[in-house]
Amino acid sequence: MTNARLAKRLDAIERRLNRLGAQIAAKNPLNEWRAIAGSFANDPLFEKAMRFGKQYRQSLRPKTPKRRARVKGSTSAKDWNANVGIFANDPLFEKAVRYGKQYRQSLRPKAPKRRSRKT
Repeated sequence: MTNARLAKRLDAIERRLNRLGAQIAAKNPLNEWRAIAGSFANDPLFEKAMRFGKQYRQSLRPKTPKRRARVKGSTSAKDWNANVGIFANDPLFEKAVRYGKQYRQSLRPKAPKRRSRKT
């Protein structure tokens, strides 16, 4: 290929590239949504697609455990407080309470140790 022919092809490519750049710059992407807004109104296929998308997104969420129904005859807080006296002087109950306190204390954030000042 000669230099003249190569230069001619390069000029044609540059002109085409400039024309494409101008076309892209002429489109305003902020207003493009107005062209399609409302075009899917009352479209059963679109509504079906949205329903399937919602089902898919919900299937990706972690499942939360269902709350257990309250068992008939189970003790309420009022009944529990009335029966606390029956555990008086029960070594197993006292041990459970002690371990419960230790466990709750282990969950608390610990204060940083103070460094002693050496003078």
